[in-house]
Amino acid sequence: MTPKNQYTNSRPAVKQDDSDQETVLIDSAPPPVHTEPEVITIKPGTTLNNRFDILEVIGSGGMGTVYKALDKRDIEVGNSYFIAIKVLNQECKNSPALLKSLYDETKKTQSLSHPNIVTVYDFDRASNIVYMTMEWIEGAPLNQIIKRNPLGIALPEAIDIITQIGNALSYAHSKHIIHLDLKPNNIYFDRNKHIKILDFGIAQKINSSLADNDEPSAALALTPSYASIELLNDKIPSPSDDIYAFACVCYEILTGKHPYNRERADIALKKHLLPKKIKSLNNQQWKALKKALAPQKKDRTKSIEQFLLEFNAKKSNLKYIILGGLLTLLLPFTYYHFQDNSNKLVATQQKKKEAISSLVNQTKANTTVKKPEINPYKKSDASTSTKQTKIDVSNTPPTTSYTSIKPAPSSTEKKPEETVAPLSSIQETSAKETGKINVWTDKEIYKIGDTLTISFDVDKALYVQIFIINSTGEITALFPNPYQPDKRLNPNQTYQIPPKNAQFTLDISEPKGEDRIIALASSKPFPTSTLVLDKSGEPIKNELTESYIQFQTTYRIY
Repeated sequence: MTPKNQYTNSRPAVKQDDSDQETVLIDSAPPPVHTEPEVITIKPGTTLNNRFDILEVIGSGGMGTVYKALDKRDIEVGNSYFIAIKVLNQECKNSPALLKSLYDETKKTQSLSHPNIVTVYDFDRASNIVYMTMEWIEGAPLNQIIKRNPLGIALPEAIDIITQIGNALSYAHSKHIIHLDLKPNNIYFDRNKHIKILDFGIAQKINSSLADNDEPSAALALTPSYASIELLNDKIPSPSDDIYAFACVCYEILTGKHPYNRERADIALKKHLLPKKIKSLNNQQWKALKKALAPQKKDRTKSIEQFLLEFNAKKSNLKYIILGGLLTLLLPFTYYHFQDNSNKLVATQQKKKEAISSLVNQTKANTTVKKPEINPYKKSDASTSTKQTKIDVSNTPPTTSYTSIKPAPSSTEKKPEETVAPLSSIQETSAKETGKINVWTDKEIYKIGDTLTISFDVDKALYVQIFIINSTGEITALFPNPYQPDKRLNPNQTYQIPPKNAQFTLDISEPKGEDRIIALASSKPFPTSTLVLDKSGEPIKNELTESYIQFQTTYRIY
């Protein structure tokens, strides 16, 4: 017999009525007492989850508040590293699906391993508190740095910050993770001037959870002045949304101001607002930034990689190297033919006139009128020279150019020094040169957009020229160039194009196919008039060019 008023877990008594239907008797036990979960208030001095000691408030935003904290477990094992704890706000934690959604996204974000992305440790809940633990950054959010520089951060430092942010976004996009709430508040600047980005992918999960649960405004976790039109209109998220926010952040870094006066993208488009041109940027950089700021996705830069390539592209690319190389090749000719020392020029001209006059008078005394063959590349023939009795003066080179006719120096006259071998001295240089030049690239296969580095060395002091011939036969003179004007290389040293810490890069571009690198080396300077390449990029052969040390290698572009 069961004592009165004592409750058991047995099944309630059943009474059979006349209709043979089973009827459940209502138990007389009182209803269970509903216990409200303990309400926790987070503030400095609070211990969260019996583990995390909250030290101070760092900042707050649309998603929640960030605190500086210590993990007791770390302290127990001898570590005293600070951590950051982001406590989500009331609107975020009220969504039933949000806890699981954010937990899944945190696990996904933990796969991001990049020096410019904050490491996320865990996601958890304590009573009414939903929080994330992450890496502590000793520094300040980027919005504070911008406030300290109301006219914009200095261009070199700004470009470095922009590049770090862009590299982090590009990496995350390659892992199929989109930020969707990028803004200066979510970007930290540490004491070593390294950028760290917070909250990758979290905004997307919050928006999705709120929308699924009919909460007010799915854009609650977004920051309207950095959100693209597509996000504001609840379109499917894409990397393009990050590109728009990133461009707005870049503009603020460079000017201290939002490009559209903090207007939403859709309102800026409706009002036909245009970002003001940034004077510190060159036309190429401004064009890249303006394209990334396009309110409509169809007009916007297609990827972070494309933006960085266009924004950081150096003016001194291959086109400028070609021009610089050609100008460098002309320097010896210009220097030796247009000296500003008028006295030396007049003296040289006078000596050449006297030599021509003397030779003409000598040939008039002869009876043979056979006209000689004048070929500066042909070896002299003693038997032929004795038969040459008359020279057509009209074929004599102008007195302002090098000539193969030279007066014999008198015993008292000092022969002028020459640093570039004239064409008449070809007999002295046509012997095959000895020595070796090696040329190699950092890779054998490149894709469009890669950066090319060419290395080379010599086994003795040699003058060097290097060309590239692409798959369509287009020739580019690479060395020497305006940044590397010294044509004479020394042994036991490795040279690079571009040199280390140079202000230009060699960027791989179309066409695809196989490119050839041709290097020429000589113990003597190259006479400009002999360096002529045919349509295939080969030096036009003559006795002088055949004497050069030559080296060829290739790489492929796909």
